[in-house]
Amino acid sequence: MRGANLRLLLLCLFILTLIPIGSVNIRPVSARQSVSLEIVANDALAERVSRAVVNGYPSGGFTARRSSGAALADLCAGEFGVLATTTAPTAEEFTACPDTVELIVALDGAVVIISTQVDFLTCVESDQLKTLFGANGPRDAEVWNQLNPDYPERRVSVFATSDQDLKDYFYQRVVGEENGQRRGTEAFGDEPYRQINTKQGGIGFVPLAEYFSSPPTYAVVPLNNGTTCEPPTERTIADGDYSTATPVYWYIHQDPNMPAEALINLLTFAYSADGAAAIQATGAWPAPLDLNTLSLSNFQGGATGALLSGDSSPDFVVRLTWETSHDLDLGLYLPGGTEVNFANPAASGFYRVSDDGNDYCSSSVTPQEQIMALNGAALPTDYLAYVQLSLACGNEETTASFTVEFLIDGQVVDSVTGSIGQGENPFVVTFSYPG
Repeated sequence: MRGANLRLLLLCLFILTLIPIGSVNIRPVSARQSVSLEIVANDALAERVSRAVVNGYPSGGFTARRSSGAALADLCAGEFGVLATTTAPTAEEFTACPDTVELIVALDGAVVIISTQVDFLTCVESDQLKTLFGANGPRDAEVWNQLNPDYPERRVSVFATSDQDLKDYFYQRVVGEENGQRRGTEAFGDEPYRQINTKQGGIGFVPLAEYFSSPPTYAVVPLNNGTTCEPPTERTIADGDYSTATPVYWYIHQDPNMPAEALINLLTFAYSADGAAAIQATGAWPAPLDLNTLSLSNFQGGATGALLSGDSSPDFVVRLTWETSHDLDLGLYLPGGTEVNFANPAASGFYRVSDDGNDYCSSSVTPQEQIMALNGAALPTDYLAYVQLSLACGNEETTASFTVEFLIDGQVVDSVTGSIGQGENPFVVTFSYPG
């Protein structure tokens, strides 16, 4: 039987299988323990998430503090054990500190919401965010048709969260205003979605936890990432495609004295239900399950570099698409027999994405699942993909037709169509990844 408890159990079982293997040298904690167990954050959002994880961790032994100048070079110099940040290091920094593992522990930032009557706003550019939220000046828009002549002549009403850390992030990092918000900005109270709908031209921003944990009684704005307009989802935020929110990264330097077992235990807590609750209490949101698993796998396996913050366009993708309300699942066998699927959403540089996969019969307009490979993870060999029907979702008497596509560098190089019904064996297809 599928459910949230099953997902948590499977994740915990996967974590336990990681502990006795891998290239990390687990040793007794040395004299450097007091330094190695310190998490240093260089910005407010990373600090509050790190403190929440450390304070909620029942075994103790870790500390978290803020140092605005902390950088990857300090981590590699052994000044602390973990660097927490919402700004990924540059390629040059990784080159100077090559033995660094990158993890995502949470998502933080803001979601831009609008009144349901602002139905004409279908995408917002970065400069329009500055115009709407920035301090009063020549750029300021008092009515919507000053932003775009095609918009109605309706007064702009701007709202902002009362979360001070998030306000600082939004105005400094997103809007680019050191001096704060435009005049007349209203503060959100306890019911921001009800409050914003009292204004015909309302627009504002709220914390991720406010957005993701609330019932769907609000409207949101897709943001232009420079190429496409993206809505706020766990995936678009983790991939850096929703500009008002960000992953919270932890960086750990691999060395023989690192207390790897203690860090594994802390990460296991951070990715548990209790860790998720501690993160949500700050206004942030837990990272997707597949990225949690991938982060742990990378740490245990000693995978280093910008694996999560780097180029988000994978070399190799297997994509399943269909048009019915069935809950289909995509799986992939990797060389050596390891599977990536619903039960094991990440392994060896591959991870499963099912944001729109009709999971638990939550119908999507265009259902799909994908299994992606981090750049360089795919080997020149045969890959066996399969499709199985997990839940019929009321379609017990019908079959689901689907397409499996194989993409290399974003281009479809092969595809197969098929169908599957209740009680049928998985549909299997093989693809040879070229050398």
